[in-house]
Amino acid sequence: MGLISPCRSIKDKLGRTIFLRPYEEGDFKGLTKMYGEFEPKGKAMGLPPAQEENRHQWMMGIVEEWFNIVAILESRIVGHAALDRPVTGNAREFMIFVHQDYQNKGIGQALTSSMLDTAKVMDCERVWVVVENLNRIAITVFKKTGFSFASVPDIERLMVAHP
Repeated sequence: MGLISPCRSIKDKLGRTIFLRPYEEGDFKGLTKMYGEFEPKGKAMGLPPAQEENRHQWMMGIVEEWFNIVAILESRIVGHAALDRPVTGNAREFMIFVHQDYQNKGIGQALTSSMLDTAKVMDCERVWVVVENLNRIAITVFKKTGFSFASVPDIERLMVAHP
């Protein structure tokens, strides 16, 4: 997908400058490094895949088929968010991962807000994400950025935003 979301920077909770920008082809090595170091692998509905070959194939599909934004600190990718291309209608699935060393710093909220801004530019009517019910950090971020629950409590919950 082409450039939709502009580059921007934020200050994280530690005062560091984090750059948010659309994924570029040259970012794959940095994304591979981030997901290779990400722990715990496979915790979020099996993602990111624990096995390196499966993780590589999953990442290839995401960067080739989805719109992607990366969060960068001093040339290191520390976060990644993506929106899929809808199969039918105008609803898009959202996914986000922030490296464990950079969580709870405001990066996830900034990535989520940027992706919802992008969805609005794309005239997307609805963005949805499935989150584990015990993932309180993600649920808090999603609520702060405009998502609300669209399913009954279970192990996983559907959350929806209308950009």
